[in-house]
Amino acid sequence: MNKQKNWIIIAVVAIVVLLGVYLSRNNTTVQQNNTNDGSVTKTEKISYQEISSQELEDMLPNKDFTLIDVHIPEQVHIPKTDFMAPYNEIDELVEVLPDKNAKIVLYCRSGGMSAVAAQALVDRGYTNVLNLTNGMNEWQAENRATTPKGSVPARPSDQELAYIALGPGNKVAIIDINTGEVVTNSLPAGNNPHGIAVTDKYIFTSSSKMGPKEMLMEPDHDDGEPMDIKKMMSLGSNIITVTDKQGNIVKKIDVGGGSHHMAITPDKNKVIASIPSQSGVVIIDTKTLEKSNFIKTGKISNYITVSPDGKFAYVSNKGEDTISVINLNTEKLITNIKTGLRPDHIAINNNGSFIYVTNGGDDTVNIISTKDNQLTNTIKVGESPHGISASPDGKKLYVANSESKTVSVIDLSTNKLVDTIPVDNEIAHLEVVPDGTKLLVNSEVAQSIYVIDTTTNKIINTIKLNQEPHQIAF
Repeated sequence: MNKQKNWIIIAVVAIVVLLGVYLSRNNTTVQQNNTNDGSVTKTEKISYQEISSQELEDMLPNKDFTLIDVHIPEQVHIPKTDFMAPYNEIDELVEVLPDKNAKIVLYCRSGGMSAVAAQALVDRGYTNVLNLTNGMNEWQAENRATTPKGSVPARPSDQELAYIALGPGNKVAIIDINTGEVVTNSLPAGNNPHGIAVTDKYIFTSSSKMGPKEMLMEPDHDDGEPMDIKKMMSLGSNIITVTDKQGNIVKKIDVGGGSHHMAITPDKNKVIASIPSQSGVVIIDTKTLEKSNFIKTGKISNYITVSPDGKFAYVSNKGEDTISVINLNTEKLITNIKTGLRPDHIAINNNGSFIYVTNGGDDTVNIISTKDNQLTNTIKVGESPHGISASPDGKKLYVANSESKTVSVIDLSTNKLVDTIPVDNEIAHLEVVPDGTKLLVNSEVAQSIYVIDTTTNKIINTIKLNQEPHQIAF
């Protein structure tokens, strides 16, 4: 009997010890007290996971996390570090870490500064934060590889990011333009986001609603495939959703109908969204996050672009083959311009002197002078042109031909087709990145973004999103 009691006591003690070890690994302590050498001591209980140098090294070959050096001043780095960010500037850091469920690994010299940063992220709702125990001190003591100072970029800015509406996935993806890496593909959005607009603080997403009127946007359904009416009728709502860059839905704006595409003024004070069933556009104040106006344009309003000076907006009306011109100072309709059949997307050149319109119904691009709002030229492109974008230097125009599965390249000095880029799958939207070096082309079928080098006109990368990509914003 005594032996049995002894074994019970030993078992209980073993369980308590194991539990203590587990808790010490997953609940460390930290206090934001700086010592003379710049390190930070640990004393207050927090909740995040501690990992060893060996564990981190084992994770690096199949890296599925963001690795950040938070030590100040700069030190040597661990290989595959994504960027540096000061441990005491977490509010700035969360602007580029929008997915609160993404895995994030932090390190510093001793583990103290990174523990402070880890706690700050946990306090802001991040759920998968890991801290490197003993930091670079242990990493280097175990003779692991390092990279020199200057080899790791500072915290990335929003200008390096592209935001993509993910349709039926009800999410937004963010990709790093420079690296082609997916930052997240699970940022919350509304029901069936198709359009997207981005300010310094917020992401606005439309809710594409395929009611009877909206279905007229695709009267012949291009490729002859039958529409899934039941599915289409289940998608969308009357709500435009506003999400902050930390992944919190901060506002739901009822605009009275399903919204499709979006544009934003250069000063980022106004978001404009098309409401196809109401044949017009709604204007949202980005400061108050309220609907400020509705402007009637034409039947089945669709795509919007804004002039570089922010004075005018141009809206395609698929149901009546026109482009509406809106004065954004007075928020009044100026005129409607006749186009080809079923005008779709619109681009504008760098000085705002011309707009370019894809016509999905007759496989053309119209060129319209903004000086007198007159049609000046028509260019034949591929089958079912959809997305369109002009290079920042005003020299090239790119057109996504959905059914041809090609991108047309037009020289804007001659208005001539100069190249045709083949793509593996049906494509829709495209955008030239802000520095003009790359073209992002989406494919709903492939659930991917194709990256094209604008110098060689070759596909250099395919970014898998595993959900349908739609409008792209920067």
